[in-house]
Amino acid sequence: MPAPPHTLARITREALVSARRGSRLPSAAIEASAVIAAPIDAVWATLSDLEGYGGWNPFTPRVDGALEVGADVALHVQMKAPPARRLRQVEHVTCVEPGRRVDWGTMMVGPMALRANRTQQLEALGPETTRYWTEDVFSGLLVPLVMALYRGSIQRGFEGVAQGLKATCER
Repeated sequence: MPAPPHTLARITREALVSARRGSRLPSAAIEASAVIAAPIDAVWATLSDLEGYGGWNPFTPRVDGALEVGADVALHVQMKAPPARRLRQVEHVTCVEPGRRVDWGTMMVGPMALRANRTQQLEALGPETTRYWTEDVFSGLLVPLVMALYRGSIQRGFEGVAQGLKATCER
């Protein structure tokens, strides 16, 4: 359930006052992980196949674009926060380490307002076991408001991504 309007106004006011006083911009991180009983190459093949996201990723069932550093990708994110809706969000790919890691990020309104940088990383725990970890780091004046409204939905979404990847790769 979203925070009441008076709480959101207070959070936003506190962030603005903090920024005026020279404090660092507010920040927050959301993460999820899963241990997957599959080789790292198989997990990477699924994670890096953007066209296949609809088959396993309940949070981002569609991604348009190429997984190349410098490219833009359009994420179609299924938000469960009331009201449930699908958002189209353009992200800029900043890192691709085949078999290991992909990062992308976005800036909304401007660098002071809201930045989000997402990492998805794989680690071989053995020949047939892989750890998947994802984190989105948010920074900017709007972070308190965004977290009050969407933290739960994003957290559940990331957990759905981790479990969807696990279920698909373990088939």
